[in-house]
Amino acid sequence: MTDLAGKKIAGSGFGNLVAYEIQFLIDRYKLGSKTTIVSAASSIDRLIAVQKGIAEAAIIAAPADLKGEEMGLKRLVQMGSILQIPQAGLAATDEKTKTRRGEVIEVQKAAIDGLEYTATQREDATALIGKWMALTPTQAAKAYETVKDTYSRDGVPTPEQSKAYIAMLGKCIGVRLE
Repeated sequence: MTDLAGKKIAGSGFGNLVAYEIQFLIDRYKLGSKTTIVSAASSIDRLIAVQKGIAEAAIIAAPADLKGEEMGLKRLVQMGSILQIPQAGLAATDEKTKTRRGEVIEVQKAAIDGLEYTATQREDATALIGKWMALTPTQAAKAYETVKDTYSRDGVPTPEQSKAYIAMLGKCIGVRLE
């Protein structure tokens, strides 16, 4: 990773997860102030930036990372292995939780059932990923392997994930949160 010092890394704007991931890499691996962030909105745009030599590296979300490998690009690091943050979550307004509490609870139960299903029914989950993301069976199996460890069984982030997520939110809005 230190080979990226002074290079161009493709990411997206400011105040979002991809922008945070790039800054995290720069800080963690001490890549220095000469490392440039090249703004590209989507993972596909970032792949094109690397392919055309506009950037030397990029933050690519699954399953676009598989496309990058098919293009001959090399995976340098899987962000989930060095940055432990929850990748998704559920949210509801205070009004919704007060007036439609039963509905909110049912959505939460369904999400937990989905997490459990994803963890225990690999073949079905892989087929669903393939259909949803328009992937071949081989690509879907690779995508499943890439993301399977990013899901908790009950939907609750670990204390480490929560702490890292709060730090990320603070960086994105420019304040220190504890």
